[in-house]
Amino acid sequence: MVTDNLSNSGPFSSYIRTSEFRRLLRQLQTVQASNSASSISIISRFAQEGRSFFTAALAVGFASLLLKKVLVIDTIREKSRGGFPLRSILRRSAETLFQSKSGVIHLITIEHTKNHSYFYHDPLVPNHTTNLPTVLDSSTSNKQSSSNNMHSGFSLNEGNGSVEFIFKDLLTGLKPSYDLILVDTLPLQASNYQGFDPIVVGSQVDGVLILTSPVSLDTIILNSLREELARSNIPIIGTIHNPWVTLKRGK
Repeated sequence: MVTDNLSNSGPFSSYIRTSEFRRLLRQLQTVQASNSASSISIISRFAQEGRSFFTAALAVGFASLLLKKVLVIDTIREKSRGGFPLRSILRRSAETLFQSKSGVIHLITIEHTKNHSYFYHDPLVPNHTTNLPTVLDSSTSNKQSSSNNMHSGFSLNEGNGSVEFIFKDLLTGLKPSYDLILVDTLPLQASNYQGFDPIVVGSQVDGVLILTSPVSLDTIILNSLREELARSNIPIIGTIHNPWVTLKRGK
């Protein structure tokens, strides 16, 4: 069980250089190996507790420090995303990794229409799409062109809008190509129209990390969250605490 504190989570680049983060990374690597957890989602009760920050930190840490091949799947609608610049952080890191020929970071974003959800490979390193898994290759059936022509993608055509219920199919096709898949999800309090339901997604990954803050580090709230995950048979890998959140509950 991973338990840690993001007590030095100031600027992103500073945090991933701390001894605290490196120890956490090593601890998570051990837990991941012992539990065969190759796909992990980050879950929190409230918005702006640091899920995207921590998802990016883990991706960069595993790729740059452990030289792993990491995939980040962003299940949040772009218009619903908060202030953390997930894509730009990952892009800068991916470019550095590509130049140094060390680890690898790939990103999948999800675009929603009325009757479809499209999964797109987001080219973090411009003009470089080598070694993409077949499921993301441009030859994949049902490939669609995004509005800005930046992505190569494929559609899971679910007319009833329940594509997140077959999220595991996507993971099954991708797992052989990556050492770790990280899934960035909505907070549990969010409306589902903003992206995929975090409980539904969490039930299809190998395990979840619970992210808490002073807003949610309450026995009743935390126990309620654990019970909610248990009802869906979702394995909890560990709990991470971010003490820097100062938002009032519900904001």
